[in-house]
Amino acid sequence: MFQHIWLVLRRRYRRISGFRHKPFTITLEDLAQHLWLKHNHSMKAAKQSVAVQEPTVQEPTVSAPVVVEPESPQLDLLPTTASVEPSPPPLTESEPVQSVGASSFFVVDFVTPYEAILQQQGVKEVIMRIIDMLEEHGSCPSIVLEGVEHDEEARELAVLRKTLEKITLKDHTHRVTTLSIEGLKSTYRDWEPLLPKLLVVALGHDLGKIPAFRHALQYALADHPTISAMKLRELVDKDDEPFWWEEALGIVKGHHRKTTQPFATVLRQADTKARELEVVRVTNNLTLKPWDSWFQVQAVLDQLKARINIVQRNRACDAFTLKSVVYCQPDALFRAVQACAKAAQVIDLSLIRSGDRELVLRRVVEAFRQADILADDIGEGFYGRQYKVVTSQAKRQGNVRQYFIPINLEAFGEQASVFEQRKEGWVQLITAVERGG
Repeated sequence: MFQHIWLVLRRRYRRISGFRHKPFTITLEDLAQHLWLKHNHSMKAAKQSVAVQEPTVQEPTVSAPVVVEPESPQLDLLPTTASVEPSPPPLTESEPVQSVGASSFFVVDFVTPYEAILQQQGVKEVIMRIIDMLEEHGSCPSIVLEGVEHDEEARELAVLRKTLEKITLKDHTHRVTTLSIEGLKSTYRDWEPLLPKLLVVALGHDLGKIPAFRHALQYALADHPTISAMKLRELVDKDDEPFWWEEALGIVKGHHRKTTQPFATVLRQADTKARELEVVRVTNNLTLKPWDSWFQVQAVLDQLKARINIVQRNRACDAFTLKSVVYCQPDALFRAVQACAKAAQVIDLSLIRSGDRELVLRRVVEAFRQADILADDIGEGFYGRQYKVVTSQAKRQGNVRQYFIPINLEAFGEQASVFEQRKEGWVQLITAVERGG
């Protein structure tokens, strides 16, 4: 190419100057202007970018906000092929979790601050993979809506299902993880070595609610904690498991069950409080208050008062009197406390989950003991006693053996005659109530 250019210039110069062999001089600027520069416009952009590309980037910075294209509502800030992670945008307290569709909230709140300990225990990659799952599938409801007969939480919180389906799984998981970290710090003095395990169980505890996982054949008929544990197990090779891995999977699998193990309790309490906060957020007519701020012994007794000695169509009776004692059914007492919470417009998940029923009853009976209104001795940790109810027709119908909470009649603020006038049916036939049986 250059040889051809040279011959053209030489012939042109000879014609102009009239000389055939006289040498001439041309500057580099003239040569560039007439030959090289005009060809630059036809060069491809890809070749230009290769010519100026830097070999490596040592410290990348993000100087402009990231714009999300309309057709891609979720922005993935997780690293793909790059070895250096870009800095995520700042998180403000006023922004709800679900307002940002990328993993920045999870990374900023749960990975970046604790990266050193996560790397040390070799679980950062696992946690990032859990976050990937949440970002890809976490826009689903935070409660199981299909196959609820196989899911314990969906059955227990049936009355709240319409409310909780408005909360996304990502939102719920972020809230549970935040509350779990707070609980870990308040439970353990040396909490940091336990943090990687906590992040695994908190971020992964509800993966089994993702419809795509529940529809898979191998997870059929399993409740969501079991599916969550199975999905987590798939993320780590057997040889790469942390020493606490099996324990973490067990906590995930049983996170809706009662437990006395402190670490598992942290997750269960965080999950409970998150649910209560979510109900308050959606309903706008309920509040979240400490038990002692709304529970009152007299309010519970007032709820029970109208049910004493009233025999229902199925011959059931919530409470009956004999002499100076009111013998109350545990279920009736539980419903009375629920009514008090409803009147106070308070949400307390322990009054909804059947698994917490005994815990509530023990708490109420302890309050009765402190108020000195129990009519009989009830052992520490129990919420009632077994009694044998003797009737005048015992020979024909036998004696009734049931569990009751004995309460002093005078605590109800009414004369015994008021309750006696209500008696009818089998309640009129009661002649004695004896311990045991």
